Amino acid sequence: MTETSAKVAPMTKVALTLEAGRSPDRMDLTPAPRPLTFVYGIGKSGITPFEYELSETSPGARVSFSVAREHFDAFFEHLCPFPPPEDPDGTVHFNVRVDQVSAPSGREVIRAMADMAAGCSCGCGCGGHGPSPHPHHEGCDGRCGDMH
Repeated sequence: MTETSAKVAPMTKVALTLEAGRSPDRMDLTPAPRPLTFVYGIGKSGITPFEYELSETSPGARVSFSVAREHFDAFFEHLCPFPPPEDPDGTVHFNVRVDQVSAPSGREVIRAMADMAAGCSCGCGCGGHGPSPHPHHEGCDGRCGDMH
């Protein structure tokens, strides 16, 4: 699979950057675009709603969508890029840029599956690796990027 012809599809490794905000034109929930790399389509229930938003896109593609707070966990499942906003009635708006699509190595697939299975009580999707650097992320190693 070459990067120029690669499209986001099951069992591809996807590298992207995303921004989040309280309105579609103000990305104020992320101080800078956040990188996220994952193996597409290996969730417990198959493809997540977040992954469906990216389906069949190619590197360079930009995708925008909004997620109501009440649907945040179900939308991202194990891929949650950061904990949901504390405002229970809020909607988060996202801008995502697909940076790279490639074939994952077997080791990357196994690691992604292990991370997903490990779980994390904070809902950030980090996989819960090791001691928590912040108290509301029990079991989180900080890879979620939320250091509050």
